[in-house]
Amino acid sequence: MLTYNRNLFLWFKNLKFLYVKLQLIEPNNESSMIEVAIEASDKLNVKMPNYEHWLILRASKVKLDEIEQLRLLLSKKNHLDLEILINVSGIISNSLEASHERVTLEKFRALGKKVRFLAWDQRVLNNSEFSDFRFLPEAKIQHHRSVTSEKNVVGFYGKLSFQRGLFDLLLTVYLNPKLNYRIVGYDFNPKYLYRRKGFVSIRKTPLKALSSLILNSLARIALKSKRVNFREMYFQDEIEMSRDMQACSAIFFSCNRTPYSSGLVYQSLASEVPVVWVDGKSAMSFVLDQHFPLGRLRPEFILRYNYLTSKIESIKNEKTKIIFSLNDFDSVMKQCHCKL
Repeated sequence: MLTYNRNLFLWFKNLKFLYVKLQLIEPNNESSMIEVAIEASDKLNVKMPNYEHWLILRASKVKLDEIEQLRLLLSKKNHLDLEILINVSGIISNSLEASHERVTLEKFRALGKKVRFLAWDQRVLNNSEFSDFRFLPEAKIQHHRSVTSEKNVVGFYGKLSFQRGLFDLLLTVYLNPKLNYRIVGYDFNPKYLYRRKGFVSIRKTPLKALSSLILNSLARIALKSKRVNFREMYFQDEIEMSRDMQACSAIFFSCNRTPYSSGLVYQSLASEVPVVWVDGKSAMSFVLDQHFPLGRLRPEFILRYNYLTSKIESIKNEKTKIIFSLNDFDSVMKQCHCKL
């Protein structure tokens, strides 16, 4: 397995998969990933010389010229097949991301029958449109909870963006006076907590610009509340994140702003921390509906007085459990026999 991502490299290294050969590609390497993969493959002492299986973990990072390299490689090597991890949640959810995902998917499907796919989205199972897909579980390690908060604390983790539901959560600060907030994450931009759909500029869309400015200001003011513990940081590993999450009564996630699943939600449940989630048509909503329906929040009720506080009070002592273990992930990876 070759990757530019140091965190991904370290994650696989710590798991010590005996059947995966690891190599970190340095940022200053000018060769394409396909060229590096061919070189690495030639150096391996492969037990099955008549069979090669390559796994590409980030389809979005594969460039057009690299796809052409793969096409030539597949035509020359009869014993080579290819498996690609790709996002299709936008297609399944019929969201704005669908058009871009379809273009990417069709480029790889055009490579031929020797190409198959993996997806984080469980909805590909028993879906005729994705019969060439396998589901890859987003596995986590169980971290037992050792601390509980006496106060009701709702947490928000990961990318601090509108799509993840940060704006929605900040508005609830005004409506839940007895609720405390723990917001920890990265990529925070106070100017873009809220942008009304169709907003272009003050000159072209003055009314939408004004309403965006007012609502964005309300969110920024809420962020400065004494009940809000706000930190910009990136956790070193999942253990550190789990310990921080366990200071919360529950974490908040919006399933109606993005079609994708979230490793943070899986991590929260594996850390025995309940999740309050805004219902929506997404991969994460599909999973939570099966595994933790008690945390469901109806979008139209979010701005009701004390609604979020009452929900957290009702579920904070509920037992959560890991959804997909490393054994689930391991069983899929073993089938890949991966080199890339």
